[in-house]
Amino acid sequence: MGPADSAARLWQAGDRAGAIDAYRRLVAQHPDNPDLARALALALREHGRLDEAVAALDRLMGQGSVRADIARIHGETRHAQALTLIRAGRRAEGVAVLWRVVADHPGDEQAHLNLARLLFAEGQREVPAGLLAGLVAQRPDLPAPALAELAVLLAEAGSPEAAEAASRLALNGEARADKTTPADWWVTLGLALHQQDRLDEALGAYQQALALDPLHVAARCNAAMVDLAHGDLVGGFAGFERRRGDPPALPAPAALAGQRVVLEGEQGHGDTLHFARYAPMVAAAGAEVTLRVQPALVRLLAGMPGVARVVGNDLPSRDAALHLPLASLPLLFGSTLATIPAHVPYVTADRHAVAAWRGRLAALPGIKVGLAWAGDPRRTLSDRAMDARRSMAPATLAPLAELGGFTFVSLQKSAAQTPCDHMTLVDWTSELGDFADTAALVTALDLVITVDTAVVHLAGALGRPVWLLNRLDADWRWLRGRDDSPWYPTLRQFRQTVRGDWADVVRRVAAALEPRRR
Repeated sequence: MGPADSAARLWQAGDRAGAIDAYRRLVAQHPDNPDLARALALALREHGRLDEAVAALDRLMGQGSVRADIARIHGETRHAQALTLIRAGRRAEGVAVLWRVVADHPGDEQAHLNLARLLFAEGQREVPAGLLAGLVAQRPDLPAPALAELAVLLAEAGSPEAAEAASRLALNGEARADKTTPADWWVTLGLALHQQDRLDEALGAYQQALALDPLHVAARCNAAMVDLAHGDLVGGFAGFERRRGDPPALPAPAALAGQRVVLEGEQGHGDTLHFARYAPMVAAAGAEVTLRVQPALVRLLAGMPGVARVVGNDLPSRDAALHLPLASLPLLFGSTLATIPAHVPYVTADRHAVAAWRGRLAALPGIKVGLAWAGDPRRTLSDRAMDARRSMAPATLAPLAELGGFTFVSLQKSAAQTPCDHMTLVDWTSELGDFADTAALVTALDLVITVDTAVVHLAGALGRPVWLLNRLDADWRWLRGRDDSPWYPTLRQFRQTVRGDWADVVRRVAAALEPRRR
């Protein structure tokens, strides 16, 4: 009979406290016996006394070379301790313990995932993405489903190279196992390639997903984004209709005559401004048109020709014979690059408000340039990652501050942003309540320089000169291989040549501004 048998019998009999006391006496009598110390730690853990279990395992971990089973139990127990602290509302302590787990056990998949998810939920992105990328590098032997899950998180976090690596490991692992690969895994690979602007490869991945599941919505819509970026508007918008599930076929333009039609702004403010150009075409086809859009756009769009009424989408929808998403109208009208309705301005600002802004701007020296350097931070991880890709740190604009002959005016509504140290930036954004207010200021400016946010669509729709500072994996509407836009005749693009390199973009903008100096 071994020295631990009496303690084990007490445990089996339900005397947990007695068993733990017995194990403690045995460990004191045999301090060099790792099996007894391990048994004590396991008993403490099973009894919910996690802090004591961790302390016992910490002592074992400090006794020279450690057996693999003890190291594993140490990681699992610390992990359980962390989760218990978090559930008890002691989040900071739990996160600190998880950090110790991943430091001591760099291959612990679940600890990495839990820590990364907690950090993502706190709004962090780069640090947890780096954690997961390190795990993929450390554990390429993980099961294919685990790698696929890591790939999804990495793609959502905007770490496309690591997401691609995890996706390929998952797909190769599944192929070696001779199993059916889920279509979602191919979509994740496609997203990772898409974020690297490797569009043809991304399209190939989406097509692989569609071969497995011809009705896969994300695969069809993402493939449509590639088609649109390549300029195939008809095919691209047809594929993009899959976002609506299986809707009825769009009517022919002639069938709109005499109908009451509600046009719905279904996406962001910029998308609504972009597609609102089609509303007068629906009216010209003989329909009575109601625009139902975000409240901040109601006043601005109320003056569009042919539109009977504009209402906020925070109100109940008005009865109508037909509801159509604004983003479906290019397909309804069969738009191609050559037939985009690109006459600008198709929205206008209040002339009295414009005159007031011009009076204020006249007191300032030089050319008046509006600046917006960041998008709108959003809730989901993938939205935050996209926003990070299209936004720059305000300090990146420092080369513009070195130019004389310009007055820079902020169009950046986000309170979290501040101008760079060396730039004098006129900031009247507290006076801009909605897009009608912003439109008046934009109309009074000589030029707008902005990243890809609603401001670029506003300036383009107003027909104002606008320079777009664009990320490498540009949105589909900006196409590829050109520095203008068929959607907005007054727009000029300055696009990244290296992902994330805004400094080069700003240098080119500064060089382009130089000849305009007063």
